[in-house]
Parts: sequence; C-alpha cells; structure tokens
Amino acid sequence: MWGVTPTDQCDWDSLRAKIAKFGVRNSLLLAPMPTASTAQILGNNEGFEPYTTNIYTRNVLSGNFQVSK
Repeated sequence: MWGVTPTDQCDWDSLRAKIAKFGVRNSLLLAPMPTASTAQILGNNEGFEPYTTNIYTRNVLSGNFQVSK
C-alpha cells in the first residue's frame, strides 16, 4: 500500500500506550478446543458445532462404542 496515507480514524499511539500500561487481557485467557479424546473424558463436544444427534458411534483403535449424550 505504497503512497497511501493512513487515516486518523483510529488512535494507534493511544492504543499502544494502553497496551504497554495495562497489557492485553484476553491474550492469555484463550484456550484451544479439546481434542476428541479429551472431550470424551470431560463430557464436552470436540468441536464448536452443536451436536447433531444424541446417540452416535465412536470409532477408536480399541473398537467401536455407542455413545449417548
């Protein structure tokens, strides 16, 4: 973006000063979604999408298991 002058719409210097003073709160509060095995142990969904059914078959190395939520 050569030859483009930044607008004064955002006060970036003020934002940098606030980040230096207070930090960024949510940068350390975020966590990745659970894996399939962790979700099974904790009773959570392994993704961010809602359940599509209450009964399904879980296929793992030790076999196939019916799971109900």
